[in-house]
This record gives sequence, C-alpha cells and structure tokens, in this order.
Amino acid sequence: MQETHETLQSLNFLFLAHLQYLNFSDTKIEGDIRALASLKDLSSVDLSNSRVKGDIGVFHNAEHLEHLDLSKTQVSGDIRAFSSRKLEGDGKNMVKLRHLNLAHSKVSGDIKVFQHSPILEYLNLQATQANGDVEYLRVCPFKQILLRDTGVGGNIRVVQAFPDLTHLDLQNTLIFGDIGALEATQKLQGLSLGATSALGDIAALRRAKYLEELDLSLTDVSGDIQVLEHTKLLTKMALDRTQVEGDVQVFRHLPGLISLRLASTKVKGDIGIFNATNSLLHLHISDTQVSGDLRALKNRTTLKKLYLRNSPVHGNLSALQSAVDLHELDLSDTQIHGDISVLENHTRLFVLGLSSTLVTGDIAVFGQWFELSSLDLSFSNVTGDIQVFKDRELLKKLRMAATGVWGDLGVLVCSSINAFEVIDLSATNVQGNIFVLKHAAALRELYLQDTQVAGSIDGITFLEKASVVDLSSTHVTGRLTQHWRGCCKHLRILKLSAGTSVAVGSRAQFLPSGTDLTHLMDLRDGDQDILLPALTTLEVSECPLNGELRWLIWPLAYCEHLGSIIAVNCGLCGELPNLDPLGPIRMNGTVRVGEPSKLASSLEVLELSGNNLTLIESIPPSVRKFVISSNQKRLRMAEGTLTSALKQGVSIDLSGSKLDVATRREAQGLLKKGFISRTAEKTFTSREKDGFTCYDLERNSTTLQVLPCDFLPEKLCVSSWLERHRSTMHQVPRKHIQAKGRCWVLHPMPKQHEHQGQAWLHLPGQLPMQKGVS
Repeated sequence: MQETHETLQSLNFLFLAHLQYLNFSDTKIEGDIRALASLKDLSSVDLSNSRVKGDIGVFHNAEHLEHLDLSKTQVSGDIRAFSSRKLEGDGKNMVKLRHLNLAHSKVSGDIKVFQHSPILEYLNLQATQANGDVEYLRVCPFKQILLRDTGVGGNIRVVQAFPDLTHLDLQNTLIFGDIGALEATQKLQGLSLGATSALGDIAALRRAKYLEELDLSLTDVSGDIQVLEHTKLLTKMALDRTQVEGDVQVFRHLPGLISLRLASTKVKGDIGIFNATNSLLHLHISDTQVSGDLRALKNRTTLKKLYLRNSPVHGNLSALQSAVDLHELDLSDTQIHGDISVLENHTRLFVLGLSSTLVTGDIAVFGQWFELSSLDLSFSNVTGDIQVFKDRELLKKLRMAATGVWGDLGVLVCSSINAFEVIDLSATNVQGNIFVLKHAAALRELYLQDTQVAGSIDGITFLEKASVVDLSSTHVTGRLTQHWRGCCKHLRILKLSAGTSVAVGSRAQFLPSGTDLTHLMDLRDGDQDILLPALTTLEVSECPLNGELRWLIWPLAYCEHLGSIIAVNCGLCGELPNLDPLGPIRMNGTVRVGEPSKLASSLEVLELSGNNLTLIESIPPSVRKFVISSNQKRLRMAEGTLTSALKQGVSIDLSGSKLDVATRREAQGLLKKGFISRTAEKTFTSREKDGFTCYDLERNSTTLQVLPCDFLPEKLCVSSWLERHRSTMHQVPRKHIQAKGRCWVLHPMPKQHEHQGQAWLHLPGQLPMQKGVS
C-alpha cells in the first residue's frame, strides 16, 4: 500500500460488503477497527504496524477469516474473540483461521481458547498480556508458535505433538521441562527458549539439521557443543549463561555463522578458530576459557560486535586497527595492552569497554566519536582532560574510575546538552562543584568518591532520577535541609563516608540543625513529603556528624526500604531510640505517641562503631547485624535488649566496647544459664606486651562477638591475669596497672591494709576485690 493518512471510518466499506482481502500494513492509516464489522466475507486482514485501535471482539463473527495480522498496533481486547466453538445464535464456526498475529499489541487472555482451533498453523502473541498453559495448544497443527515475553507456561514436552513445527519462540516465559522433547521436532529452523526454566542436554538437537537460529541463553541446559557440528545452516546461536562446554573448534564446520554468543559458559579453545568464520559479525565469548592472542582476529575486519571481557586473551590493541566497522567492543579484564590512539578511526563505535586492561593513551582520541553511547576505561592507564566529552548528546555511560584523567566537572555538564545516565570518575583528579550536575537531567548513577569535588550536598536534590550517589572522601559539605523533603524519590544508595583509598570521609555534617532539624523531626506519612522514600543504603562513616544519634535516626523513620545504615567514627552521641514503636514525636504537625516506624521493619544492618553512645533503648526488630564495637563511652543496653536480640539470632559485635554494670549483669546471667558459653580452652590472647590468655565465647553457641577482657573479664580472664602478675604484685602496691587493652587496674592498697600485704583488684563495673599477694 502507498502511504496514507486515511482513517478506517473515512473508507466507506458499505460499498465493499463482499471485500475479502484488506491490507494497510506499514501505513499511517488510523481509526477504530469497528469500521470493519460489516465486512462479513473478509478472509485476510493485515493492518500490522499501523495506527489502528479498537477491540478485537469485532472479529468474533468473522467466520471466513483465515489470516489476521494486527501486530504492532493499538488494538486491545480478549483473545476469546477467536474461539472456534460454535457461535451463539447462528451455529457458525470460526474454523478457518490459520494465521493469527497480534504481537506487540494490547490484547490479553488465556491461550486455552485455541484448544478448538483445528487448523491454526501460525500463532504470534509476542509481548502481549496472553497467559495460560501451552498444553491447550496440543490439538493445533502448528508450524510456528511465537509467544515470547508473555505469561504463558507449561511443560516443553507439548512440542512432541507438533512434528511439522519450524519455529518455536517461548523466550522469557514460564515454560519448563527437558529439551529432550525437541528430538521429535526435526524440522525446526528457529528455536528460542532463552530465560526460561528449560533444562537438559543439547544433544537433543543433534538431528536438527535445518536449524538456522538457536537461543537457549539463561537456561539450565548443558552438554558438549560438539553435537552442533551437523547443524550446518546455523547463522545465529546464543548459549550464553548456560552449562554447555566443549571446544570452540566445532565452529569450523559452521561457515555461515553470523552471530555467536557463548558468554559465561564452560567452553574453551583458541580464539584463532574464529579467523576461519568469514561471515561472523557478532562474537560474544566473555567469561569463558577461550584464549589466545588478539592478533588472530586481525583479518576479521567486518566484525560489528566483539566481547572478550574476562577471558584469557592477550595481545596488542593494534590488532583491531583495521576493524573500523566495529560498533561494540569490550576487552575489559583482559591482558590487552597498547595505545588507544590506534582506535582513532573507529568513530562508529558506540560501546567501548577497556576497563582493567593495560591500555594507555590520551582520551583526546575520542574527540570525533560523536556516536559514542557507553565508555568504560576504569582502572586503565589512560590520561587526559574530560572536556573532550563536552556537549555529547548520545553519551549515556561514562566510566573512568582510577585513571589519570583530570578536568572540571562543570565543563562536562555545563549545559543541558548531555545524555549522561551514569558518571563514574572516582579516584581521579577531577574537581568541580556538584551543583553543576543539575544540568544532567537524566543522571541515574553518580560515582565521584576520592576526588576533589566540592559543594553542598543540597546539590543532590536536583538529581531527580538519581538512584546511586557516591561522594565518599570528597570535599562536599552540608546537612539535610527542608529541601530534601519530597525530593530524590529514586535515590537508593547514598554514600558520604570514607572511600576505598582514603580513610577520611566527606566533610558533610549531614545531620539537620536549627529550623531544618525542627522541620525534619516533624515526620510525614504522605507519599509526597516522605524524606528519601526509596533509600536502601546510607553510609556516613568518618563524616563529622558530631551530634545525637536520634537526629540521624528519627528523620528517616518512614524510609520503608532503608536496610543499611553505616555510621562509624562520626562523633555520634546519646542514645539509639526505640523504633518499635516510636516515642513521643511530631507527625504532620501534631504530637503522637506509639506510632509505628517503617524503619523498624526494614533496617537489617546497623553499624555504629567508634562513637560516643551511652544507651541502646532497643535494637530494631528487623536488624540482623548490629555492630557497636569500640564505643568511646560505657554503654548501657536497656534491660532484656541483649537477651532478646541474641534469642532472635541477631549478629551483635561489641568488641572493644565497655558495658555498664546492669548490662554486664545481664550478660553474666546469659552465661550462667548456658544461653552463651565459653570455650573449653583459653583461646584469646590480650593485646598487651605481656599478654595473657582468656576464655572466649563459643562461636557455635552465640551470635555475639566480644573481647573477653572488655565483656566479662571476671568470668573469662581473672585467674589468668592473677597467675601472670602474682609474683610482681607486691612490687607495685600503689601503682595503677592500666596498659592499653587491659581491662582492670591494680589500685593502691588502703593504708590500713598495707601491713597485710594486700592489693585491690578493680574490675570495671565491679566493686574492688581484695586479693592476697604474699
């Protein structure tokens, strides 16, 4: 058909009552398919890839319909319209339908409707809302079944009923079962079961001599690829992320192979074998044991896609200098070396990955690569100014972590002419103010840790689509303010802590203060005003928070997805408040008591080591890991808190933290009752120069981790310490023995007891105990 802008309604079908064939495919015709209701004699309708819409129920009475193609249109409705049972009223049957294509439309329904379609040969419902069990299709003489990306399921064994089947596409469905059933379908030309629960040995395909396209990726199939040597017609094969194995030399016998995907399999062999596959355009063998020198591919100048990531290949990048038609290239995590300047003429590349390789060179080489969409040079030896990527309208992913690049972040995103979704410039010499990122409207992931980037964290509030922001060990400052409420609705991970190579966190104080604190301590339960509603991970270790822990916890009380808070060595003080329920708080402007906290049911990891906390009112009920080691003040845990958490299997680390008398008494009770037990032998050695041994807690009996000399020294260490020092006690009757790591002191003897030759051993949290030393 010629291109038309007509509508179905504008075509007067009343004068075409006996029309049998209608074809407006690949045109701009639009309108509602109800306009076809009067055409009772239609046998073939093709409106594919047009703008029509409407309910497919209009074809319910089309008793002569043999061929219907409404793919890639806006039609909708239930596929029950194509039931071949007798129609109500006139007893007519829809038994002539042989070809039905509704792919990429808005139809839905159960495929069991086709159990009464005795001559249906072609069924295409790809990317629709179709569902049901494929077993209902058994009665049909199918030659092609295309149900990819639908909700259909069932056992693959049903294909045994289709000996004439040539094309089967059930990718990304709920199909399961052993592919051994495919031995009955020897006429297959196209087979796709990728991303299903199919399993079995690919030996089932040894007789599929007509097979041209095969996709079993992301399944549990296994076997030796050697069985494919007889499938001479194969042009496309995808077995990535399966359990197949064997030597790639089998592909010598497949001269027509165009695309080969074997990533993350157990295959091996020499990469040189692909020098003989003259038709090969796409080669994906990442994460395999295929090895060799890259120069073996020197003559494969027609390659479009080459993925060798994390495979034992080596060689100089110059081997690909003539492959100027490459569109995608990933050699990351290999032993490839050379200067990136050899790729200067590869301006058609839109995906390039050379991370964790030995390549060198100046990134200025990318000056004319205007089609570049994804670039990953992280952990390589490249250098240069990032300004080369200024005003790139197609560049979505830029990853250059731990390289020698430099430049101003402001130049990179100085205007809205950019498409950045991912920026990773961590551990580089990049600088600038994060406020300039307001121009990166599409930014989803930002990694700038260990850089000279500065500015207020308020700049994050402009990143409306961001899900990950890592500003660890940067110069950013600032606190949570009122501006954060209701923004950053997609932010899942926020890191402001110490980076991987720098032991100092960012300069962000983070805790709200003044009127902002008052505002954010007034909680909201409405969807629009919740603070950081999508947050799952918060890391602020080594940041100068220097405030009360409740100022950190309470404003986040309605973060229903927050599962991890890491706030180590950041000057927090005070108490960990009860979250289940919350204490007296303000919510939506009014004071409430006993309100439930969503954080109480989401938080799983809470690390607060190295702070100045005094009280743990309770450990949130959902927490599975609680770390509060090396606390700088004596710590009290509310009565029963320690016992309750340990009974629930919570992993608790109190190493280096000293407990108050009441908490120690509770711990003694646990030991006495056998809820926790000590080791049979003394397995712990103190850190002192004249170290002594202690019993430790039996790891099989508890999830509690402690330093014995800090936890219960009188139960785990006293006798050992006395044995060590008995001979010298009389020499230091007035001296405090309190070296680093020692948890008790030998106090001066009261004068009234000096003549008795006694010393006073003082255990922390205990009254001094008299011990004879003569």
